[in-house]
Amino acid sequence: MSRIVLRSWSPGLQKISLVHVLREEAGLSLTAAKESVDDLLAGKVVTVDIPEERKPLTVAEQIRSLGVICDIIGP
Repeated sequence: MSRIVLRSWSPGLQKISLVHVLREEAGLSLTAAKESVDDLLAGKVVTVDIPEERKPLTVAEQIRSLGVICDIIGP
C-alpha cells in the first residue's frame, strides 16, 4: 500500500473534484473525503492510503492537477 501526503494547496483548488478523487481512488467515504479536504484547507497535512490495485503515481498526478501539493510515500 502506498500513501499520498497532501501537504498544501494552490489558489484555485478544485475542492469538489478533490473530494470525488479521494472517494474513488482512496475508497474514502463522502464524510471522510470532505473532512480530509477541509483539514487540508485549514493548513493541516493529510495522509491518504492508496490501495495496491491503484497506481499511486497516477492518483498523485490527478490530485496535483486539482491544485494540491503532494508527495508519494511507499512503493
